[in-house]
Amino acid sequence: MLGENASVFGSPDEMMLLSSGPKSHLATFSLLCGPSTNRIIIRQPSNETTPAMLPHSPLFGEIRLTNASTLTAEMQQWNGHSWEVREEFTST
Repeated sequence: MLGENASVFGSPDEMMLLSSGPKSHLATFSLLCGPSTNRIIIRQPSNETTPAMLPHSPLFGEIRLTNASTLTAEMQQWNGHSWEVREEFTST
């Protein structure tokens, strides 16, 4: 879906090609999905808000899980021209 009117059917930037694998009687089709209208974006905390961990070695049993960081997820919907945030979730 290319061209000026592609966004009528969903966002112009989300296309996915699924391969059926090797050609056989079990895998004879490929599927080209059209653009999506909903997506979820999950962002890790930036290194500006999360300090670097002190040197340690998990291989020697030095496991440090005390610094919890907040993850942010946004549920977005395509409005025909751009993505709009419908809902936002956070978790630590």
